[in-house]
Amino acid sequence: MSTPGWIEQITAAPGTTVLPDVTFISGPGSPPSGIGSAQFSVGSDGNNAAQLRNPNFHGTKLSDLTALSYSTYVTQDGSGGQAVYIILQVDTDGDAGIEDLLFFEPIYQSSTFFPANPQGPLTTGTWQSWDAFNGGWYSVFGTAGSGPGTNVVPFSTLATALGTNAVIANSSPSGLGGVRLVTGFGAGAWDNFIGSADAFSIGVSGTTTTYDFEPAAINVVKLTNGTDNNSAPGVYVPVGSTVTFTYLVQIQAICRYLGSQSRMTMEPPATPATTSWRRLRVGIAMQTAFLSRARRSPSQPAGLLRPASISTWRPQQVRHPQTTDCQSALPARTITSAAFRRSMSSS
Repeated sequence: MSTPGWIEQITAAPGTTVLPDVTFISGPGSPPSGIGSAQFSVGSDGNNAAQLRNPNFHGTKLSDLTALSYSTYVTQDGSGGQAVYIILQVDTDGDAGIEDLLFFEPIYQSSTFFPANPQGPLTTGTWQSWDAFNGGWYSVFGTAGSGPGTNVVPFSTLATALGTNAVIANSSPSGLGGVRLVTGFGAGAWDNFIGSADAFSIGVSGTTTTYDFEPAAINVVKLTNGTDNNSAPGVYVPVGSTVTFTYLVQIQAICRYLGSQSRMTMEPPATPATTSWRRLRVGIAMQTAFLSRARRSPSQPAGLLRPASISTWRPQQVRHPQTTDCQSALPARTITSAAFRRSMSSS
């Protein structure tokens, strides 16, 4: 399971007051993998869009794909009975251009539209799994006579029609990924839509990678005199010697692409009601309860630090030039014992 590589892209009309959003949340319900998911919110204008895009499969031949599946959850339906859908961008001639867009939409997987392998129908308020690789697809340009609705065709039909040179292709020059999880781009059907995706799996030549979308994780490592003290029995320190405790705090980062810049954002592990991409927040403040437990908990193995509460965040703005190299976590922030004492005295 992994999540690296995904970049959020927002498309919104000028004057939009509430932007579409992708938020990494706990739930809803019981996700198929882990405790969380990626939640997509389109907003009142269904022509706007919120996407996650992965560039890691650039150059992968369509004929080499061996699996493609994911799960969706519809929290608030638009008027068109929609769910998060897949787009694959395709280059057929090696010119770095996009010659086709292939769509997998859950709404077209029932026996009405794809009787060869019916899935669904779509429901609200429950997790549903979709075998996209064996589902019904269509080309935006009508390749192989395909189209939305009853004209969807097997993925293999499109791969054959596009030729042996057809590959997944990232956008140029932005580098945004050619594997896309999408909501929106349709007024009416997508108005006010809120839904989630999780457990996205893609197989290449028999090797399958599954992406488990989770709320941002916090990793804390305690060093005693510079040595990792996160596992028992801890570091031996002679009586009377000076001891320095250092805490390395690392928080996963995920990128947002909006217009001409990428924004790197860190989110606390929080409930859906308190997790938001709309505030650009980087930083951490330790509460007294966390600090006290870290200093004195007698029930934990020697030297083991586990946070009891991390819920207060001090916002800082961080801007990065346009980039797609945002999938890795931010460097660990080092907090010495002195810094802990200062934080404790001011909290």
